[in-house]
Amino acid sequence: MQQEVQLFLLLFPFILLGFTFYLLIYRPQKRYAMHLKGIQDGLKPNVKIISKGGIIGTVKEVTGQSVILSLHDESTIEILKSAVIALHNE
Repeated sequence: MQQEVQLFLLLFPFILLGFTFYLLIYRPQKRYAMHLKGIQDGLKPNVKIISKGGIIGTVKEVTGQSVILSLHDESTIEILKSAVIALHNE
């Protein structure tokens, strides 16, 4: 019985560390990834977005894994959906 208690007391800090890691790092990161996937999957024309590179543009067309953006000076570029990190609210 005494050995079982000592083993538990020896493992308790590691269990606590694992639980803390889960609560403070893993869960928020998973929640953010799901939120980001929802933004990327819900892209539609005439929505302003911000890309990972800091480009702000209006979605002109969504094609497969890419998005065609219309920029402020009426030029267009094509970026991957995975490069979209946020919706731009003015």
